[in-house]
Amino acid sequence: MSLPTDVPIIIGDTGPSPIDIPAAVDTGVTPDVHAGDAPPGADTGVLRDTGPLVADPFRPVAPMSGSYARSLRPAFRWTELPGAASYRVEFSTTRGFAAVESSATSATTSLTPASDLPRGLRWWRVVGLSGAATLATSAAWPIHLGRAPRDLNGDGRSDVVIGAPGRDSGESTPTGEVYVHLGGATVPATPSLTLTATAQGERFGTAVSNSGDVNGDGFADLLVGAGYFRAGVAGEVTQSGRAALYLGGASMGTSPAVQLSAPEVGGGFGRTLGIVGDVNGDGFADWVVAAPALDRLTGRAWLYFGGATPDGTPDLTLNFAMPSDAFGTAVAAAGDLNGDGFADIAIGAPQTVGATTGEVRVFYGGATPNAVVDANLVGAAMNDIFGTAVAGVGDFNGDGFGDLAVGAPSIGGRGQVIVFAGASGALNRRLLDVRGALVGTAGEKLGGSLDGAGDMNGDGYADLVVGASTNAANGANTGRAYVFVGGASPAMVAAVTFSSAETSGGNVTLLGDRAVGAGDVDGDGFDDVLIRAARAPANVGREGGPGAVYLFRGGSTPSASPAWTSIGVGTTQVNEYGYGLALRSSRRPRYL
Repeated sequence: MSLPTDVPIIIGDTGPSPIDIPAAVDTGVTPDVHAGDAPPGADTGVLRDTGPLVADPFRPVAPMSGSYARSLRPAFRWTELPGAASYRVEFSTTRGFAAVESSATSATTSLTPASDLPRGLRWWRVVGLSGAATLATSAAWPIHLGRAPRDLNGDGRSDVVIGAPGRDSGESTPTGEVYVHLGGATVPATPSLTLTATAQGERFGTAVSNSGDVNGDGFADLLVGAGYFRAGVAGEVTQSGRAALYLGGASMGTSPAVQLSAPEVGGGFGRTLGIVGDVNGDGFADWVVAAPALDRLTGRAWLYFGGATPDGTPDLTLNFAMPSDAFGTAVAAAGDLNGDGFADIAIGAPQTVGATTGEVRVFYGGATPNAVVDANLVGAAMNDIFGTAVAGVGDFNGDGFGDLAVGAPSIGGRGQVIVFAGASGALNRRLLDVRGALVGTAGEKLGGSLDGAGDMNGDGYADLVVGASTNAANGANTGRAYVFVGGASPAMVAAVTFSSAETSGGNVTLLGDRAVGAGDVDGDGFDDVLIRAARAPANVGREGGPGAVYLFRGGSTPSASPAWTSIGVGTTQVNEYGYGLALRSSRRPRYL
């Protein structure tokens, strides 16, 4: 699984001053774009993706590894194999293809099945043929057929999960709650399910993730962090934290199937976490829980393998022995970055390399995963906090590799977002490199939150949603969020802008404090996004309200107006502790 050579180092923003270009949608400001910055020693001065840099290996291209296909007859594509006269696409219920369930042949590098494939998890691969002779066989890729991502109850629609770790019952130490709104043509205003904490002060809902099926029953499952649960030994009680795993189902219960205790005392276990896909290729999604404050902010993370009966014993410890680098600040399901058919993991450490430059460490999946860092992405400017937010975007440029987005929200106060192109070799190309807006001396902190948006506009390419919570175009700190759409040559400007102009008595909403992909919540074939405004409504209390979450629906032309709004109850959950702090865990809460 690990690379036999030195870990590749990718440097963040190092190039000359960027050029200015206008935004595609009324941003009120002019963002900066970096299209030609190269890391030291690079062979090319342009990292913008302009096509393959090396000969393309024989491999699948689409549907990408680990993806969800709504159709039972998706179009399969792969690269050409020199000398092949035809190709045979094979399907199996196991990665090892102990038995081929079905197959079909094609004279070209694409195939659309003539009849429906079975619903559920399948692996597919391509065999290159010369007559009856086999020339080569591609890697096997998993695909979820006829299923929607983040679908807890199996109705074909993605579900909305909102964490409110500041929710309390009148005590001074918040207990926290998690709310599940089942997807539908109309999302219910009242939660379909409410999950509650069992200990005062644990801030249940610090992080949430419903991004995979850990027990293989066809339903997405839900992982919830309680990063301030207090536990200890020898009379010393610390904020060790804990997490809980809830299994999805046609009728989902409110009791966790697995309770995960912190492997080490202290550190805030559960403040970030994520269901990260099938890292070891056994057909079950796996998950990671981090403790970014462990050992004086050195941080650590643990990988748990899914299974028919998942348990709370960690299977692998992930760390990178750099003191005080906050390893685990962000935990990301990176997708399949290197195209080998195994899901990969990316973990942010934004305080490392001195003066909080920041890094992102990538761990490739494999049949026997290990804790060796396979790629290291490094910020270049002091106080970047590169790696504050990290997310797998999906296939942003349509080449069959998963791509990885990284946020550095403090660079010049403006922030920066980079999408690194997945590849069979080093992650050495940027598909997107954008700096945030600047109004006077105020920056918008672009990239404080980001996530893969799925395919919002239905063009077949994955998209990216990015938060900019201190954008000042409509008033200081009103905030914004942007969608950058994928493409063979992705545009360096936002295609959609979500804005807030809500102020009251000097209070602001901080729209974009969280920005995450929601999947297809209404089942219309377009993916949707969720945006949080940390202090909405602005007219509640001295510092604003408890927080609000907005659903923006995808479409051939996605709308910039929310289709659904959910506002926290009461006035005690303001600011960092508020409603919607956890939509999915892509970075640590700001109160760490």
